[in-house]
Amino acid sequence: MFLVCFLMIFQLNTGEISITISGIEKQQGYLRIGLYANSQSYLKKSLHYKDVKVLDKDQYVVSFKDISWGTYVVSIYHDINENKILDTNFLKIPKEPYGFSQNPRTTFGPPSFDKASFVHNNSSTQIEIEL
Repeated sequence: MFLVCFLMIFQLNTGEISITISGIEKQQGYLRIGLYANSQSYLKKSLHYKDVKVLDKDQYVVSFKDISWGTYVVSIYHDINENKILDTNFLKIPKEPYGFSQNPRTTFGPPSFDKASFVHNNSSTQIEIEL
C-alpha cells in the first residue's frame, strides 16, 4: 500500500515537456537536443538527450516524458554534417543553427542557465524554440 501511494505521489509531480522546434532550413543531419536540470550541469551533462533525424519537415515536436517538476533548460543544435559536435569558426562562433528554451538573444557565448530556464510544474509543459 505504501509503495502504491508513493508511486501515485511521484507520478503527480512529473509530466511531459514538449518542445516545438522551428526554423530548420536544411533538410539533412540531426537535431541534437539536451535537457538540463541545473546550472552546474548546464551544457556539460544533460539530464536527458535525444537525437532526431531531420528529414523533410521544417518543424518538429519532441517530448521528454515523466520529468519531475522543476526548472530546466533545453538546448538544441542542428548537426547538419552529422559529426556530433556544434561546428564553430576560428572565433568559436557557431556555424550550425542552434537554440535554447526561452529563445534568448545570444551575443558572446551561450545564455546563462537563468536566461534560458523555464519552470515545469504541470502534467504538460509546452515550449517553442526557433533555430
